[in-house]
Amino acid sequence: MGLATTLAAREPKVSERPPATLYAAVVEPFLEYFRRVNPWWALGVLALWLRTSWLRRRAEKAEARARAAEAQVEIQKVEVEYAPTLKKVEEAGRSGDAAGVADLVNRLWGGQAEPGQTGVADARAEKGGGAEPPQDG
Repeated sequence: MGLATTLAAREPKVSERPPATLYAAVVEPFLEYFRRVNPWWALGVLALWLRTSWLRRRAEKAEARARAAEAQVEIQKVEVEYAPTLKKVEEAGRSGDAAGVADLVNRLWGGQAEPGQTGVADARAEKGGGAEPPQDG
């Protein structure tokens, strides 16, 4: 219905001429608006909206900074807690002791890792030697 009305309607005849100057086109409409009876309520609403928007952005940024700081603290805790264990696993991995890595993983984290699942080629086992798991110390 609205589309048909829009297409069937004729263009209105313009009786006024467009503003001749930039002042008449831009400044005068603002002056006319502020000369009305009470435009200040609209300015107040706009000011409150801008203030609320600004406060919301500040709160969101502060919350994001707090979450990032909490995450950093958690990362540091994990690094401190697991640093000795990871050092042992890295040493066993560098020595080519897949059975030792699997044993550490199983003892320290309660897993069911097999030497073939560690990603460490067991050089000692390939040479036919027995692989002693590293001792906790």
